[in-house]
Amino acid sequence: MRVVNNTFLIKPLNLSELEVLIQAISTNEEPGFVTIPNRYRNQMFVDYLKTNLKESLHQNPEDYLFYTIWLIIRLEDQCSVGHMFFNGSPNLAGEVELYFEVYSDIQQDIIIKESMDAITVWASNIEEIETIKTIVPAQNPHLSKSMVKTGFEKSSDFQYHENWIWKNEKITQ
Repeated sequence: MRVVNNTFLIKPLNLSELEVLIQAISTNEEPGFVTIPNRYRNQMFVDYLKTNLKESLHQNPEDYLFYTIWLIIRLEDQCSVGHMFFNGSPNLAGEVELYFEVYSDIQQDIIIKESMDAITVWASNIEEIETIKTIVPAQNPHLSKSMVKTGFEKSSDFQYHENWIWKNEKITQ
């Protein structure tokens, strides 16, 4: 499973790929399927991958897409420019939370727009997903424009963050 557009590959890691990523970061090497940015190379990130994601993948192998890291990989150089996480599978109301981070200030709005477009196209085909909720830093007009262009609506605005929601408009026939 992966989502590809003209610029990026959005790759959710399965358990074996996650283990390769953890090992590569721990030994300061590259995993072979992506170039890892320096910001990944820290023990706190490794610990998060080991304790949260790896454990969740073991417990939820059938829904692993909602419990793993989705790397945003630039196709031209196979470098990770960001990642996404779902906070578990959709609840009974069909709501799922999505967290994302883009670490490139260069073309940040393009990366966000294209990766969010790709994930919403994927989500629109998942019957259990009715809405995606996400939080973004406040007072970033480029980020807000990208969210609007992707089909998200701002649901609330706070001093340090904004809440956004995307509704899956399923076409019934």
